[in-house]
Amino acid sequence: MGKIVGVLGKNNLFGVYVNPSEGLEVVIDNCRSAKELGILRKKIPGLIGPILHDGGNATTISNIISGYSHRITRRIIELVLKENELPEVPFAFVSIGSAGREELALNSDQDNAIIFGEHPIISNEELQQRFLGLGEKICADLDESGLPLCNGGYMDSNPKWCQPLSVWKAYFVDWIVNAEPENILNITVFFDLRIIYGDQHLFDELEESIFEALKGRTAFFYFLAQTANSFKPSINVFGNLITERMGKHSETIDIKNPLASVNMFAGIFALHNDIRVKGTIERVNALRAIEVFSQVTADEVAFHFNFLMQQRLMHQLSQVNNKKSVNNHIIIKKLTEMELMIPKKVFSQMNGYHDSLSATFMSGFKGFCQSSGFCFVATCRHAKCERLGFLSSEKQ
Repeated sequence: MGKIVGVLGKNNLFGVYVNPSEGLEVVIDNCRSAKELGILRKKIPGLIGPILHDGGNATTISNIISGYSHRITRRIIELVLKENELPEVPFAFVSIGSAGREELALNSDQDNAIIFGEHPIISNEELQQRFLGLGEKICADLDESGLPLCNGGYMDSNPKWCQPLSVWKAYFVDWIVNAEPENILNITVFFDLRIIYGDQHLFDELEESIFEALKGRTAFFYFLAQTANSFKPSINVFGNLITERMGKHSETIDIKNPLASVNMFAGIFALHNDIRVKGTIERVNALRAIEVFSQVTADEVAFHFNFLMQQRLMHQLSQVNNKKSVNNHIIIKKLTEMELMIPKKVFSQMNGYHDSLSATFMSGFKGFCQSSGFCFVATCRHAKCERLGFLSSEKQ
């Protein structure tokens, strides 16, 4: 008989599923068109299916989806660059939002931008036109490869999101200093940026300037926490799940909403503590390491995220396998009482996020405006405003 030399656990077995897909990475790198890459993208659900059904960690699975998507994006950029000559100017193609966190699902769309440097002779306006042409082709090819265009326009084909480094720095300072509703929306998308292709130094310089601008911005975190607290878990005071009441998605829960709540909770604390990793679980682990989160809090938040992401991926994989349109709307009436117990517990626990955010970033916030008395309005423009965090004398 043979000798036992070790034991394979479930985590080891997941690797057996993943490693063969390294062959897919080689195929991606050798594709010659967006159409070919689109054929390969369709194989991703089949690759993650066995891992998901065997109870695989949802964060790992989402990272796998994101990894393949990023690799396809890089290959598309390489192909586009072969056909488009650019000036010798450094640039970085970045992903934002869920792509930046490497938390893509099976129905994610494009969220990207371009940062470019300056040229000694060519104006920024002319450079922007050149890079916009590049961005339009990249976005079109990504769409052809199976990554849909962003309905909100957060793409590098949009002139607003194809800018020189100096403009990007100014964007972030404005969003941080003037926490208006539109700026808060931009913040929640762009603070999760990740470089996919291009000049790392350009990206690092932008990131460094962002965290420098965040220092001492008490009011910014107040308004960001206020926005995060507007996300309410889908559960009422009686402990029953709240579903959408009207439209084609009635009697469902949009699982993306509670996921956004977890993302923002971890993200705000990460920004406040100069933590620069992007993934939700990465942030939770980093916050636990510096004892901002207790072990209990870290475990709960990680469980919430993984449970919600697992439900999202299972739901979407079932839709893919049944050749249905993929969405985030989980039909509650199809779940048994036993299956409803966990989401009820998760949503109930998530109410604690509001208390934590309020206690950390909102309690004791006092801002005095000499023109109007106590002022908590983000858009205040009084000349002598002395509000905490938005001081007129504060370094911009």
